[in-house]
Order: sequence, then structure tokens, then C-alpha cells
Amino acid sequence: MINNGVDTFIEFGPGKIVSGMIKAIDRNIKRYNIDKIEDVEKLLNEIGDKQL
Repeated sequence: MINNGVDTFIEFGPGKIVSGMIKAIDRNIKRYNIDKIEDVEKLLNEIGDKQL
């Protein structure tokens, strides 16, 4: 996916296994973990008007 231009990953659910694997592959890739409603609000505030 990274080779095809994906630069942001969103992981849903408890834990950060997928985010950790992506970080090990490329630390420059944006990673978000959504575990509770506050995480969704934080994500929306960070991305603003940008499209994922």
C-alpha cells in the first residue's frame, strides 16, 4: 500500500499492533489509532479539511 502512495493509516479497535508494524516499516507514515470516541474527534481535528 505504501508503494502505491498510501501515506495515512487508521487502525480501529483496542491495541496498536497494525500501527506498530507500520511504524517499523516507515516512521514517516501517519498512523492513527481509534479506540474511543475522543480518538475520532482528535483525528478529525488533526486532518481538518484534508481528505484521507
